Amino acid sequence: MDTIHAQFFWRGASDKFKYHMLKWEQLCVPKDFGGLGIINTRIFNDAIILKWAWRLLEDREEDVCCQLLKAKYCRNKPFCIRHKINFGLRMSISDGGSTRFWDDCWISEVPLRLLFPKQYNYCSKKGALVRDCMREEGTNIQFNRSFGAHEVVEWEELGDTLKDVTLCPGKDKPIWTLEKNGRYSTKSMYRFFTFRGVLNKRLDKLWKSKLPMKLKIFMLLAMHERLQTGVALKKKKWRKEANCNICNYPETVDHILFQCILAKFYWACFKEILGWDPVPQNLFHMLDHWIPLGCPEYDMKFFAFVIVAWALWVSRNKIRLQQLFPRSPISILFKSASFMQRWSVLL
Repeated sequence: MDTIHAQFFWRGASDKFKYHMLKWEQLCVPKDFGGLGIINTRIFNDAIILKWAWRLLEDREEDVCCQLLKAKYCRNKPFCIRHKINFGLRMSISDGGSTRFWDDCWISEVPLRLLFPKQYNYCSKKGALVRDCMREEGTNIQFNRSFGAHEVVEWEELGDTLKDVTLCPGKDKPIWTLEKNGRYSTKSMYRFFTFRGVLNKRLDKLWKSKLPMKLKIFMLLAMHERLQTGVALKKKKWRKEANCNICNYPETVDHILFQCILAKFYWACFKEILGWDPVPQNLFHMLDHWIPLGCPEYDMKFFAFVIVAWALWVSRNKIRLQQLFPRSPISILFKSASFMQRWSVLL
């Protein structure tokens, strides 16, 4: 399914071969982390299957669906991806009959096997339940060897952690920590699987802008240096020339948009008109010095920059693919002005 989606994204309904400039996994990353937010069906399928695992954890004996799942898939072993639900699972203890002492999160945010690794390595029953290890007279944990001085200290720390634990009649209840209501949701699990740690504020603003979608995708590929430039295509065993048709330098994203003779003339004109200084040397120099996040009128400046970059890219494609060179560098200024007039209603 993902293969079909990827082929349609890059080449549409056409059967003509086209290069995939970004990995499918990168396109499936959420928009605020630098991707397109396309659903990754493999990961989404895991999140849906874990919904079944959650229903089994809730132990709905009267539920026909749960009875069927247990009989068909969990007769002798758990789900093959059952361990993934532990990323957001915490158990609320009652009788301790369905909670693993070492492997489940039930007394802290992490399993006891990570808090007390030596005790876990030396215990004889690593899959023991809480009710097997917690008795009225104290803890009942069996070990394979005697303790040294360091192990004794860790054992005392484990005892302090467990001293306030008391079991009571009733079934243990699962709590889903990734949702405020404590109930499992496929959305929260999928979001966790695709989480990338640091938000990309620049791309987040790009997706929230009113630019046409094709310009948003164009800028996404430019920021990832994945436009179909000569150098990028050469890495994919492209047979044609990788150098610029105008100045014969290696054709990269920065070269097309900033370092080519045509681009330098273009940005020099903008420098004189708007009083910007210095002339940008590459994409990140442009974004960091000319359009930093939080600058006054950021949306309008970014809008103008994207349209200028798009005009340069369209002109490059005509030169590269159709051998149509502009009669004058001024013609690209008129082209960008035409684009701005066409899309200014979006501001």
